[in-house]
Amino acid sequence: MISGFGRSRREAEQDRLLAVPRAAGRSVICPDCDAHFEVSSKAINARCPKCTRPMRFEDAELNGFCTQNVTTMGAVRVGRKGVVRGRINCGQLVVTGQLDGNVRITGCCIVQPGGVLRGEVAARAIHIQRGGSFEGTLDISAGASEARPAA
Repeated sequence: MISGFGRSRREAEQDRLLAVPRAAGRSVICPDCDAHFEVSSKAINARCPKCTRPMRFEDAELNGFCTQNVTTMGAVRVGRKGVVRGRINCGQLVVTGQLDGNVRITGCCIVQPGGVLRGEVAARAIHIQRGGSFEGTLDISAGASEARPAA
């Protein structure tokens, strides 16, 4: 073998390991203690490093009648036939049906045409499209995670 002509198997393996794309992380705010931390973009659940409470990152689609509280750092969608009465803590909310309750969103809230949202909402942004309806109180701020809706 000619010196310097090829690379060793070890060097090739190291280059291959460095070239593997790693999942980008996402910034998360704990809904219980407001701690900021990073998780993998592929994570479906994790524990807060500050308060050690479990967190879910799954998306939820609510169609039909629902009276349960929903807590996820993923997106929640209330479908056209959805009627939800309860508290929702989530990363993003899209309302196409009817939602009566207190909502705390770390991201954006979208009320689409035909959607009705009633209650206390704390979010970083809200977009009410033509034909959508909102009744209640609204807390829009960069620190929406600091505002806690009443139980």
